[in-house]
Amino acid sequence: MKRLILVFFILSFCYASQRFQFEVISQFYLEQDEKNFIGYLSGMAVDEEENIFIVDNKNHNIKIYNKKGKLVRVFGKKGGGPGEFVSPGRIDYDSGKYIVQDYGLARYIIFDKAFNEISRFYRLPGPCETFIVNGERVISNGYFEEGQGKEFKGLIMNFSGKILKKLLQLNAPKEDAWDRITNMLAFLDVSNKGEIFLVMAREVKIFKFSKEGELLLTFGKNPTYFSPCKKNRDFETMIFGTTSKEMIDAERRWRKAFSWVSGIFVLDDFLGIVIRNFNQKIGMWQSFVQIYDLKGELQQERIHLIELGTSSSGPLCYDFFYDSNHKDRVYFLEILDEDREPKYRFTMYRVLRK
Repeated sequence: MKRLILVFFILSFCYASQRFQFEVISQFYLEQDEKNFIGYLSGMAVDEEENIFIVDNKNHNIKIYNKKGKLVRVFGKKGGGPGEFVSPGRIDYDSGKYIVQDYGLARYIIFDKAFNEISRFYRLPGPCETFIVNGERVISNGYFEEGQGKEFKGLIMNFSGKILKKLLQLNAPKEDAWDRITNMLAFLDVSNKGEIFLVMAREVKIFKFSKEGELLLTFGKNPTYFSPCKKNRDFETMIFGTTSKEMIDAERRWRKAFSWVSGIFVLDDFLGIVIRNFNQKIGMWQSFVQIYDLKGELQQERIHLIELGTSSSGPLCYDFFYDSNHKDRVYFLEILDEDREPKYRFTMYRVLRK
């Protein structure tokens, strides 16, 4: 009996202690020239052939790169008709379909693999409203308000824009700027079974939903190196400052003083939480990954992605983008502005178990 207990303990320890390694497959800068420069990057997606699709908000188009970073196509122009954008935001891809947010048109626009428009539906996305397309539905971390003062975060919609399910009900008073700002940004992804995972930006708090949107589990904890965001003088200046420069400078200082969850990706049978800390000594963001299995058990607290690290001082939700193939690869796109001329560096990782 003692031997059985010992064997069970050893097997349990080995499973709980399994280690993950992020191996760099490739890293390169996206090609740019005077004619096809990136004006303002606001979204990124990668297809099954590892072509890279980025949204250029300033130039009202989608730029398509191959897996070596060479520009192969530019799609779209300014306007409100087919193949045109006013203020495009994020993009996602699944099963041969692309969906692009357009803030200016207040629409989600659905395209086939050749970028022929299939349909579009009304929805006013916020500037940091992340979303994913999964089969014939769109899952967003967006805000929704219904009667009697009820407010929700997280929506499941069909391709006609009909809301099929609201995920999380909000309880913060409308005048509570602190809670609203720190909960504005969240990230989500789905498992290969369609389960939905959502994590907030201000803390490692992960919500697991069924495919239909029913809450199944809440899990996660801040790692030991995580510095939770707090109210301070910079936050108050960011909200109540007297000039735009004063408010922007205060926001940058406030964000750099704390740790932030900056993404979630679900692979075959585990998920990773991307955490960023601003290293004051070197003046750059550093990126770490925390690993959980899909039942919510912590597998590894800290993996330092030493190949990443952006010096961008822009808003937190617009200087760092990621995607995955839901199997064993994760893709990151950074905006590097150390030379005052932004460069866009793409890093492709293979995730291995030791």
